[in-house]
Amino acid sequence: MDTEWTRIPGITDMDTARNQLPGITAMDTEWTRIPGITDMDTEWTRIPGITDMDTEWTRIPGITDMDTEWTRIPGIPDMDTARHQLPGITDMHTEWTRIPGITDMDTEWTRIPGITDMDTEWTRIPGITDMDT
Repeated sequence: MDTEWTRIPGITDMDTARNQLPGITAMDTEWTRIPGITDMDTEWTRIPGITDMDTEWTRIPGITDMDTEWTRIPGIPDMDTARHQLPGITDMHTEWTRIPGITDMDTEWTRIPGITDMDTEWTRIPGITDMDT
């Protein structure tokens, strides 16, 4: 995920990249282009019983929010590494599949009409092949 954004010349981190893509103010703005979605939090709150994206992550004992989750593990250089070092978590998909009725993260996103998968959403940004790349 970091690699995708850092491939844009002069981009130091993911936050900076979000705001330097032509026509994109911030990550929230990208998501709000989907009709009927106010912001990223709102999208997640459509899953019954979930208040917002932070809340989902705080179900891991001792975690306050998503930022804290990754930064609390000493010696973890990036988000990918952290995902695999949380006890009992194999990968990010596994975390999301703990929500009853959700198979994987791609499936969740494909519930938005007209969206095939998460990669497709991002490929709507001119010049971007897919999120992983």
